[in-house]
Amino acid sequence: MIYAIADDGRAYCWDAKTGEKKWSEKIGRRGVMASPLAVGDHIYATLKNGTTVIFKASGDRFVKIAENKLGDDTYASPVALDNQLFLRVGKVDRGKRQEFLYCLQK
Repeated sequence: MIYAIADDGRAYCWDAKTGEKKWSEKIGRRGVMASPLAVGDHIYATLKNGTTVIFKASGDRFVKIAENKLGDDTYASPVALDNQLFLRVGKVDRGKRQEFLYCLQK
């Protein structure tokens, strides 16, 4: 399967052998700038509004696992390393934007 997130916030899945579209699902309104990340059988899609949508890597149908929001915006792709997930997000405080790097792990 091939997974992609369009600029308008729609997730897609295609069959890699046939090119057949298996499903598409709107996962956000503000769209995306970051690349999706595959970790095991999950896809992490970070939207411009700081929300990360995690869905199952499945060709059968779209299955949302979780949705989490950090900050006010995100333009960077998430990175996984040694059971950790790194996310760079922006937060606006009193009209000034500042970026933060989060490290999430179990």
